Amino acid sequence: MRTHPGPLLGHGTAGAYHGGSGRPSPRSGDRPASGPRPPHGGRRSLTPPSIPSAHALAARPLAVLSCALLLGVFLGSGVAYFPFSIASLVVLVLGGVLWLSSGGRCSHGFGCLVFGVLLSGLASAALAQMKAEPPAWIRAAGAHKVDVIGVVEEPVRFGPDRAVVIVSVQRLALANRTVPVGGRIRLTVRGSVPPLVVGDVIECTTRLRPPRGLWNPAGYDYGAHLRRAGVHAVGSVTLDRDGTGLRILAHGFSSLMAAVDQGRARIRDAALRTLEDPIAGIYLALVTGESGYLSQDIRDAFMASGTTHILSISGSHLGLIGVVVFWGIRRVLLALPARLVLRLSRHTTATRVAAAATILPVTGYALLGGAEVATVRSLIMTLVALAAVLVGRSHSIGYGLALALVVIVGWDPLAPFDISFQLSFLSVLVIVMLMKVRRPRDEERIPGAARERRTWESLKAGTVDVLLVSLVVTLATAPFVATYFNQLAWVGGLSNLLVVPLVGFIVLPVGLLVCLATLLSGAGGELVGAAVVRPLLEVLVWVVQTFAAVPGAELRVASPPLWQIAGFFLLLGAALLWWRRGAGRLAGVLAGGMLLLWVWSPRDLPAAGSFRATFLDVGQGDAALVETADGRAMLIDGGGASDAYDAGRMVIAPLLWDRGIRRLDVVVATHPQLDHVGGLGFVLSKFDVGQLWTNGVAREAAFLYRLERIVTERQVP
Repeated sequence: MRTHPGPLLGHGTAGAYHGGSGRPSPRSGDRPASGPRPPHGGRRSLTPPSIPSAHALAARPLAVLSCALLLGVFLGSGVAYFPFSIASLVVLVLGGVLWLSSGGRCSHGFGCLVFGVLLSGLASAALAQMKAEPPAWIRAAGAHKVDVIGVVEEPVRFGPDRAVVIVSVQRLALANRTVPVGGRIRLTVRGSVPPLVVGDVIECTTRLRPPRGLWNPAGYDYGAHLRRAGVHAVGSVTLDRDGTGLRILAHGFSSLMAAVDQGRARIRDAALRTLEDPIAGIYLALVTGESGYLSQDIRDAFMASGTTHILSISGSHLGLIGVVVFWGIRRVLLALPARLVLRLSRHTTATRVAAAATILPVTGYALLGGAEVATVRSLIMTLVALAAVLVGRSHSIGYGLALALVVIVGWDPLAPFDISFQLSFLSVLVIVMLMKVRRPRDEERIPGAARERRTWESLKAGTVDVLLVSLVVTLATAPFVATYFNQLAWVGGLSNLLVVPLVGFIVLPVGLLVCLATLLSGAGGELVGAAVVRPLLEVLVWVVQTFAAVPGAELRVASPPLWQIAGFFLLLGAALLWWRRGAGRLAGVLAGGMLLLWVWSPRDLPAAGSFRATFLDVGQGDAALVETADGRAMLIDGGGASDAYDAGRMVIAPLLWDRGIRRLDVVVATHPQLDHVGGLGFVLSKFDVGQLWTNGVAREAAFLYRLERIVTERQVP
């Protein structure tokens, strides 16, 4: 099957059929159907004639419209803070559109459409931010407890003896009546949580407060993240031993998501009852998308190995499952007796039947995983590819990516500010650009030569392509990983070559089959096939921990500033588009130089003759950092730590990495209370420490035993 090159985000890659006629595409040895014949009388060129300059932008309408929508969203997010600057930029964009339309690059109608999409993105983002403000009744409640009645709106995120519930509040229960209200709240429920599903009507008593993050220099604003997600207030409920504290007033059995939640609950109970830690947590993360049962050690190992995306139902999971299901069904159909295959071919083809049969499994898997942003993106792209096969048309990965962006941003205008959106779309965009660069090289080969090459040569070429994709995606996502996690996961370029196929083609299909068998069998709460999936997960853990143990795998860096991130992406894009030219290779070298600068992470020192004291917001507790001009640093206390929050991990360590501090000369533990020294455990385990000062008071507490163990292992004086 021949593939024809096409523009980025256009109709480029040909499928198995053309034009919907049902006839297969020409073989590589056949004469091309179009293209000018060279003057020397040879074969026609495989490259179609270039698109004329007139209306060139309209040749990629969805790509242009998706970019306009994205630009409008970014402008709309800042219109409340910089109204005059944003208005000036909008006028500038309007002038650019008019200039392009007058120059023949696009029609006037298409120019108006692009500008209208930009304005719609701007308006939708501005309105979404206005809706994120908490309603008046939440502000009026203050610090008082309120009785709320609402509906569970999203799949509940369960963990050991806790759950996070997103509730759409409908009414406030007063002494003798109920008052209708509106708003979304995030409840943290502790204790023996009942099996809540989407659509359940619940009642509870809690104190509500607007979401806010910790106010630290260059710290991650978790409150802003919740507000972008439409959460107006947060609260917590601690259930009594008999389960009182939260009442289920009505069950949501009618909705599709409620049925999915009930199936997910059965799988969760069976896995926790049958599998051991950490295998049970990894199985649930891979199959149902529930990450609440993952231990912190497992999270750290996957993070250090650059494979943390495996622990969520990401786009790669869905795509690989689609490939496995499509290939399996197609092979089964082709293995049928010749008489049945001939009868099937009179009406359709095995490829089309396989495409139609793949739609239900991939959609069901996306719903089982909670329909996160990366999953929805991959689902839309997969459905576009399957639809192209069904109608006998060629499809483009770029077209599917642009369509997914329009659908997701149209549904949630603030989604582009979420890290999962950024990493997911950036990874696929880089792959599209890499395919555009690699395609001309593939088309320069002599037709039919691929069949004549030896098997090991084909395997070698495929391995090089996979390695190149893994390395380029790792490089492209490095700025965001450094910004959000203070890490450069350089090992991920190698570890994903082994982990992704292992999970996508072995662990995940077997795990889903075990999940399906458990749901169909109803075997007393046991996970059917646990003996098969357990060793596979153990192999996965061993592989990940092996890569995580590579010296220097956990490479911690400072968060790069915005201008460096923008410069890196410009250089990387130039390197991908013009790699064969000297300018493209120079851009690649400069992008590599910026990575080395981030690895170096030079110290941010106070002015000569002065010192700097930073008092950190760690919630309940205290922590302060003192720095001198000669590079010495002292940390006084480290905030608190619990199962869900560790000030050392989430606040103190990121600040130290951002300032290029890798050694603390002195760490002071003022007194042995959890809210003062609980976070020091993580700091002492990740940084070189010269001395640890305490007040000499001894207490018996689990967090102090942990701190003493880390001091002994790290030999801190």
